[in-house]
Amino acid sequence: MAADRITIIGSGRMGQGLGRALAGAGYGVTLVGRRQRTVPSQLLLHVGDWPPVTRSCDVLLLATPDDVVEAVARRLTDENGVGSDQVVLHLSGLLDHRALDSLRPSGAALGSFHPLKSVAEPGGAKATDFAMAAVGIEGDDRAVAAAETMARRLEMIPIRLPPGSKPAYHAAAVLVSNYTVALVHMAERIVHEAGLRDERGMFQRLLEGTVANMASMAPHEALTGPIRRGDAHTVEAHLASLSPGDQAVYRALGLEALRMAEADGLSPDVAERLQAALTTGDGSSRS
Repeated sequence: MAADRITIIGSGRMGQGLGRALAGAGYGVTLVGRRQRTVPSQLLLHVGDWPPVTRSCDVLLLATPDDVVEAVARRLTDENGVGSDQVVLHLSGLLDHRALDSLRPSGAALGSFHPLKSVAEPGGAKATDFAMAAVGIEGDDRAVAAAETMARRLEMIPIRLPPGSKPAYHAAAVLVSNYTVALVHMAERIVHEAGLRDERGMFQRLLEGTVANMASMAPHEALTGPIRRGDAHTVEAHLASLSPGDQAVYRALGLEALRMAEADGLSPDVAERLQAALTTGDGSSRS
């Protein structure tokens, strides 16, 4: 399907970032917002009744919080805002196309399009660069076809999601993106509590190097540090320096790293010592 007109309900960070990327790929893009605001010059902003812009597009994207997707779909149904020749895709990572089931009587093709892309500053250049980012896609056949066409025009990598997989898929994405941010914040807090005062940004190059390694090798090959080296004493010392809450995070991640190290050839006896340190040790018995 030749879909050159896109309307996006939701003018927040993802709506604006994806909208600018789509405009750069040759689409005509209209944002639907609740109030007048400044938006990038490549985009049109519509404030008011929905049907004039939601019925005039080829693809309608719902860039709203997860908990209002179904309500938006119901409003579109009540206002006759979608026709049978259109495709409706929401951007939720958790929900699948069934969140749009109230639109089923319209005859529109329903699906979801979830970019594995973090958009923190919609006005920045990085916010519009979706090239080589994966995007989770699922839904009706016609919706999937339109979503894959859109992904290719954005130079993204479309990933077809099997039925029922979205909660686990989204949890994995949150671990990689959101919880990496949380881990860096946690690390900066730990060194601050240990007496450092210029901790902000101190892990930036370390993180960049890790990401660069991951781009060229499998995770188990990119793993470094005391668990990969088999240094149980170091692990015990780390645990001894942490609060019980921080120990719990360290132990959980350490056990995952241990499984990776074992898969990469760590000897069974060393793995056993590390297992004991991570599950029962607190550093108090370190020699």
